[in-house]
Amino acid sequence: GIPVLLKEIERILQLEPVRAELLLPFSKSGLAEKIREGGVILQEEYRPEGLWMRVELSPQLMQECADYCSES
Repeated sequence: GIPVLLKEIERILQLEPVRAELLLPFSKSGLAEKIREGGVILQEEYRPEGLWMRVELSPQLMQECADYCSES
């Protein structure tokens, strides 16, 4: 029924990668390494304020990075 369908949609959405732009402080190099291992790096730049990355991440990994989402 509908509840089963909704559960399946939720499961599929959790598998879809999320695109984001992140600005990680240099002190978060461990998180940057985790992103490199578990995500797809589309672009990466070292900036004065930290490491800027355009990435595709799993929703679970994106939750860990949510505090570092940037606008540009």
